[in-house]
Amino acid sequence: AETRREVKDEDGNTRCAEDLYMDGAEVFNFSIKEEPTAIREILDYSGQQIEDVDYVVFHQANKYIISNIARRLKLPLAKAPCGTVEKYGNQSCASIPGTICDALASDLEQRPLTVIMSGFGVGLSWASCLTRLEELQICSVSVYRP
Repeated sequence: AETRREVKDEDGNTRCAEDLYMDGAEVFNFSIKEEPTAIREILDYSGQQIEDVDYVVFHQANKYIISNIARRLKLPLAKAPCGTVEKYGNQSCASIPGTICDALASDLEQRPLTVIMSGFGVGLSWASCLTRLEELQICSVSVYRP
């Protein structure tokens, strides 16, 4: 019962201890610390170099976080597409496949791509994989407008 008791915080938000909330500064600090490390680890594990990778597709948290991660990796921003969030908003768990369909479709029609996909977020969790995308059926992105 105690954890379900609602309280109002200093910003006027009402929540209980069981509600999920995001501390933006902590998420930013976590992201720029853990994501470059995760990318370096997967590259080391695979024996690849960042130059061997066509794209690094991150969860589309926001452009500022992605550009900071790319800078720390010395990764050209062109290899880290980050415009999907501005077009469609935060798609949560669909942001990586959404970015592949939106930003990489034309390249994938021309040739296979070596891609790192890396998601991070809720609970300060993260996961990454390095894969080769080829013979992939790309869906067009549909926008629902009520």
